[in-house]
Amino acid sequence: MNTPCSLEHCHTNLFALQSLNDMKWKCFRRSVNYRLETNQLGRIDNYKDPVLVAYWHALHSDILCSWRRVPTDDGQKTERELWLFGINEDLPSDLLNLK
Repeated sequence: MNTPCSLEHCHTNLFALQSLNDMKWKCFRRSVNYRLETNQLGRIDNYKDPVLVAYWHALHSDILCSWRRVPTDDGQKTERELWLFGINEDLPSDLLNLK
């Protein structure tokens, strides 16, 4: 049976899965003692958020990365997480104002 969805036509997927064993990832959150700055309107200044700043630097350094919002322990607010990914690369152990 020769269908376009058989494994014979998925060579690139097999190579991608082969290197998953070497994939590393690391999650960073804001340090507990770090307070976000607010602008004149009392809103959080996203340009000074350490998660978003580190995300921007990772993008410019061609590091595969993502950030997401997660609920805090009390469930009333959300916090940002930065995820860095690498294959056969050493990921940073610490980032400024992140844990």
